[in-house]
Amino acid sequence: MIRILIMTIAVLTLSSCGGGGSGGAPAASNTFNASFTVSANIAQIPFTVSVDGSSSVGADTYSWTFGDGNSDTGITSSNTYTSPGSYNITLTISDGTNTTTASQTITALGYNVSGVITAPNTSVADSDTADPNMSSSNNSFNLAQLLPNPATVGGHLSSNTDTSDFYRVDLTANQSINLTISQYQSGGSNNPDLDLYLYDDNQTGINSALGTDGSESLTVTQAGTYFIEVRAVSGSSSYLLNIGGASINQSSTSLTSEFVVGEAVFRQKASTQFSATSALPSFGKLSMNDLSAQGNPSLSSTIEALSQQTMTGHWTEEQIEKIKTLKWLKQLNATNNYDYVEPNYIHKASFTPNDQYFNIQWHYNNIQLQDALDEPQGTGDSNVIVAVIDTGVLTNHPDLQGQLVAGYDFISSITSSLDQNGIDNDPNDPGDQSLPGGTSSFHGTHVAGTIAATTNNTIGVSGVAGGVRIMPLRVLGRNGTGTSYDIIQSLQFAAGQANDSGTVPAQTPDIINLSLGSTSFSQAEQDIYNTLAGLDILVIAAAGNRNSSTPDYPAAYNNVISVSATTLNNQRASYSNFGNTIDVAAPGGQLNTDLNGDGFPDGVLSTMGDDSTNTIQFNYGYSEGTSMAAPHVAGVAALMKSANSNLSVSDFNTLLTNGDLTDDLGSAGRDNQFGYGLINARKAVLAATNTANASANIVLSTNTLNFGSFSNRQLWRNPVYQHNNTF
Repeated sequence: MIRILIMTIAVLTLSSCGGGGSGGAPAASNTFNASFTVSANIAQIPFTVSVDGSSSVGADTYSWTFGDGNSDTGITSSNTYTSPGSYNITLTISDGTNTTTASQTITALGYNVSGVITAPNTSVADSDTADPNMSSSNNSFNLAQLLPNPATVGGHLSSNTDTSDFYRVDLTANQSINLTISQYQSGGSNNPDLDLYLYDDNQTGINSALGTDGSESLTVTQAGTYFIEVRAVSGSSSYLLNIGGASINQSSTSLTSEFVVGEAVFRQKASTQFSATSALPSFGKLSMNDLSAQGNPSLSSTIEALSQQTMTGHWTEEQIEKIKTLKWLKQLNATNNYDYVEPNYIHKASFTPNDQYFNIQWHYNNIQLQDALDEPQGTGDSNVIVAVIDTGVLTNHPDLQGQLVAGYDFISSITSSLDQNGIDNDPNDPGDQSLPGGTSSFHGTHVAGTIAATTNNTIGVSGVAGGVRIMPLRVLGRNGTGTSYDIIQSLQFAAGQANDSGTVPAQTPDIINLSLGSTSFSQAEQDIYNTLAGLDILVIAAAGNRNSSTPDYPAAYNNVISVSATTLNNQRASYSNFGNTIDVAAPGGQLNTDLNGDGFPDGVLSTMGDDSTNTIQFNYGYSEGTSMAAPHVAGVAALMKSANSNLSVSDFNTLLTNGDLTDDLGSAGRDNQFGYGLINARKAVLAATNTANASANIVLSTNTLNFGSFSNRQLWRNPVYQHNNTF
């Protein structure tokens, strides 16, 4: 704790009342005498003083000066002082022939300021600054100063004396380390230069920031114990090291940047002159290996010194070469011959899946999926599971190989199941080929492919999140219909609760997709969706295909995300339901249009099957419907969960209602056509990542908890459900 007392000291001068001679005038007499009174001699500003000269004798006129440049006339007057100090008030009287004066001094006081300034417990002082009271050294790994998290450290370094400060701290994933160089002046010459290095707990080098600006930033990618080194390259400066805040210098040059070792891109200053026979171009590329050949051997003079510098900690050869390159760039910049010298950065093509039909999956461009796949989570984490409650899937489809975890068939009616069984552990979709004139939809296969068809495997189509896994739960059988009871059984299975199968999954899903619907409300169903929300399982459902505002269930239940469908030009699809239960929109397609002129219908393309010859052929096909829209949202949610494993249902809902996951369509804000807007995969992934970053530093406390509303359990009917797509 630092205690500081700040006081303003005022000088108090008092003088007695009386008169004095002036300009050879005769001495004052009882018949001619200047005298006055003041209302107060001392007070704090603003200080208003009233003066009264009526005690004077023989005066015809009265003149006042107040010592601050102000003056007045008359027997009485006043003046306000706004600045502290001592002021001389003078009264001059005259009888027409003679004058005489009287004076008094008043004091206007400033303010006394006192108090206690307390540094927060996260503020730390470097233990070996120039302060003589700081006697502990922290200039090596073994002497590293322990820091809390978060922390703000004030320190000082000099390239001649105290060259390095080491700190040790426990960090969480995505936390940033920020260094601000206090004595750095933008545009100044001979600025001090400090660098930032990061090591793991085994003193192995992780990253470094070697820029030339007044700040440096590094971000850790995973939780752990780390060493931080602040190193003086040139000059001396105080610094501020902040642990756990947002990155302050996104352009800080670090080892994670990809660039060509030993090369630099530069622009020469117009005033710089090299030899006439070998002048460098105004813009070009430099190499550490051929500087002398370019006629400017002075630029290569530091390379040998760089190669001989020892590194602290353990670094790979690749890291050392990158560090050497960045140090060389700093020294080139210091010559003042260049407007800039930068690394020769390596650029790569954005990730484009090589699946055969990806280029005609227009619906992914509409949700900016390709931009999302460029983010660190890529195509998704295999630990993330999405349950698809539907007609089952074609488990042997080549684009779903390796994408499935164990599921179950919950169709209890042997007649409806079409596989001659009741419930069993085989969620394979047998199709409707056994029916006279039966036409199979392979609806669940299409939905599963949109979510997680194998991505970048050269064949077929891509899924939104091809790296995640699908749990197929079969509830829709003959003609794509199923019952409330069977659906509830599948949901209880997914929740890891007792169900008719007598089993539970090894890992409960993170997300459930329900591309099915009915206009009938069931309290039993609402109860299970409440249970799933309590277990932090996100449920996403198709809004329905009746072009109606009448609620469709399960989409309209509480704790279920309702998805309406959009077309290629981001309009509401003509079949899509709407209304006040819609939460979000996603591509559902429109088969009777070809707005982009690619020769194919504007439906959603995904994995399919064909059993028209009584033998199932694996293929790909277009469908339309809110059934196709919902898995787009489920896939994006899976990417979000991959980017932030701690993402909760509450987080998803908050981000959605804040507009962080969508592009607004229709009326501004939420509307009954598109809910909070069209799902945007890239925005959603970044929002999930930012939520992960924020969660490391925010502590939430509350005095109240809202457990929601409860209603009595009701008897429920067993309505018939059908998948939400059209053909």
